[in-house]
Amino acid sequence: MKSKKHTTLVVLDEKNQKNKSYKINFKFYKYRYLLSSFLFFILIAIVGYISYLVGDTQNKEFDKQYLKLEQKKLNQKIDALEKEIEKLEKEESKEIQKVKEAESTLKQLEKFLKEKGITISLLSEEDKSAVGGEFYPLESIEELTQNIERVKKIQSGIASIPLGYPHKGRITSRFGVRGNPFKKEGDLEYHKGLDLKGKTGEPIYATAKGKVIYAGTMNGYGNCIKIKHAKGYTTLFAHLSKIDVKNGQKVNAGDVIGKLGSTGRSSGPHLHYEVRKNDVQLNPEQFLGI
Repeated sequence: MKSKKHTTLVVLDEKNQKNKSYKINFKFYKYRYLLSSFLFFILIAIVGYISYLVGDTQNKEFDKQYLKLEQKKLNQKIDALEKEIEKLEKEESKEIQKVKEAESTLKQLEKFLKEKGITISLLSEEDKSAVGGEFYPLESIEELTQNIERVKKIQSGIASIPLGYPHKGRITSRFGVRGNPFKKEGDLEYHKGLDLKGKTGEPIYATAKGKVIYAGTMNGYGNCIKIKHAKGYTTLFAHLSKIDVKNGQKVNAGDVIGKLGSTGRSSGPHLHYEVRKNDVQLNPEQFLGI
């Protein structure tokens, strides 16, 4: 039995009482249905692809804007870091300058003390191959600066105090009661100064800034020099072979003022050195070091 190749569609007309019939090719209808379904799916695919493209474009634009925002934030952070680094570099430069000033001050103080015959190393460079002890760090550069300011005040305060050796000779007679080197005068006597042995002609140094108030010969002192300093201090240098300063002359610590000798009441070449404050005799030995 042959299959139907068409379908009859009957339309009833009640008014005219006539029926109309239409033949629909079944095979064409079948392919038409398949074609319509295919075209419909193609349309859906196109719409989906267009939607994807639109969405992808929007996503890319969003990502682009997001990246711009993140780049801006990153640039701001970089700028802030650069400013912080610049600030730290300036602060470091200031700290380094303070350290250099501190070293310069210490060197000046070393020189100042050396001129007074006091040799110490404030910037030590000793051998570090066998040293030790607990570590106590300097809290800050400010602490160092404060200490240096104190050193400057000390330096200023001691500038007019007779510190150090007027001559680097061996002490042969100390301050106070001593045996009389000239027995004919008695067994004991009071020695007002300090005797430092040396060779005739060796230099004698001022021990502080001051003004020469006497330069000449004086009784048992022989050739002597007397210098007036600040804060009521005076120093006397006796038994000199030569006087190299004049009355009224200003001198600084470390200046050569005369030459060692054995003039006056002396048993041999030496320097007799006295220190007074407000005309009160002091033991010079306590001013030789700090």
